[in-house]
Order: sequence, then structure tokens, then C-alpha cells
Amino acid sequence: MLAAFLVLAGNVKADSSIFTPAAPFELNDFQENLFDSEPQNRYSLKITNRSKWDIHEVYVETSENTEDWGKEWLSGRVLKRDTFITITNLKPGEYDVRFIDEGNDECILRNIAINKNTSWAITTAWLEKCAGYR
Repeated sequence: MLAAFLVLAGNVKADSSIFTPAAPFELNDFQENLFDSEPQNRYSLKITNRSKWDIHEVYVETSENTEDWGKEWLSGRVLKRDTFITITNLKPGEYDVRFIDEGNDECILRNIAINKNTSWAITTAWLEKCAGYR
């Protein structure tokens, strides 16, 4: 009965002292990648629009990728004043971020370090200082 409860509970942490090491076995390349012992930290970037302009496009791409902006994260939605988007599952590293507003003005930020969960507020003053905004 206790064993059934532990299986159903799912959140129970196992005490490693009750387990014995498994005998070694070989893995193929696919399995080695699947069971990589190094944890992959992932982070999120929350972007809140506090500016007077609607943001129509948001791109977040690794700084290494200089040829393509990749996915457009709003997917046809509009980031209106006081709304936000959270981009998740970002590997630690440097990213370039691109915003395009309702007037098709563009703001690009280069080499932004993401090494923890991060939150930004886009303000009117901030956008006005960015290249392309007047």
C-alpha cells in the first residue's frame, strides 16, 4: 500500500542511500545525448510594454546567429501598453533582441546576457533613445 502511494504521489524525493549503483552498460550516441548528466539551465525573459506605442513584432535570437532573426514571438498578436510576453526555455548566453512598433520603427539590442530569469519594461523614453525611434 505504501509503495502504491509513493508511485501515485509523484513529488516524493528518493533517498539515494536506499538505492545501489547499477551495473555499467554502454549507450549509443543518441542515448548519451538523451541522458546527458549535465543539467541544462533554462531561463525566461519577460518583456512588458510600458510605452505609448504598440509593439507588433518581437524577436529574440542568439547573438551567434547573425544571418536570421528566427521566430517572431508575438505570432500576429500585439503587445499593447501594460501587456507582456514571456519567452521561456532560453539557454544561458548572449541574445540579440529586436522590437518593431506600430509605425514599423525598429529597435535592436545586441549581446544581451541571459543567465537568469529576466524581466524588462519597454518605456517610451527607452524606445526614443533606441536607433530608429524619433
